Amino acid sequence: MAADYSSSNDIDKNLIIQADKEVTLHFAVQLDSGEVLEDTEGLGKPAIFCIGDGQLPPSFENLLIGLSAGDQREFAVTPEQGFGEWRVENCQFFSKQMVMHSVTDETPLNIGLVVGFTDARGGEVPGVIRSFQGDLVEVDFNHPLAGRHLQFSVKIIDVQSKSQAIKWV
Repeated sequence: MAADYSSSNDIDKNLIIQADKEVTLHFAVQLDSGEVLEDTEGLGKPAIFCIGDGQLPPSFENLLIGLSAGDQREFAVTPEQGFGEWRVENCQFFSKQMVMHSVTDETPLNIGLVVGFTDARGGEVPGVIRSFQGDLVEVDFNHPLAGRHLQFSVKIIDVQSKSQAIKWV
């Protein structure tokens, strides 16, 4: 009796990006200006992550759903799809003395300096010094890419079930 190879839907379904799949891909993120922020292919090392593991924002993961190994795509990502709109409410004023206590070394306070603050749950939240007004320091807690339009390019190398993924050391 000859083997029936006509129904490959079960096999193909395992190769499509969906929840709980491990994905190996090259990706690049760039600003509208063309400035490249990250490019795994340029670094010579693909990214490996599982859909839903939190390594990529869910909106970026959603762009990958349905793709499979060999697919290449470019996506225009709006602020709403990416890191949100820039919001003035995410800027706060602190005394210079308080901000200086958040800097672990003798680094001078300058506009653009990233400073780590402790949130109510004990986690660290980065903020960027935006301005100085007398003895006050304005700190921006927006994501650095908030309000930015991005280009997200992907080249899918491999898709596997988490349980089938082989880890190379």
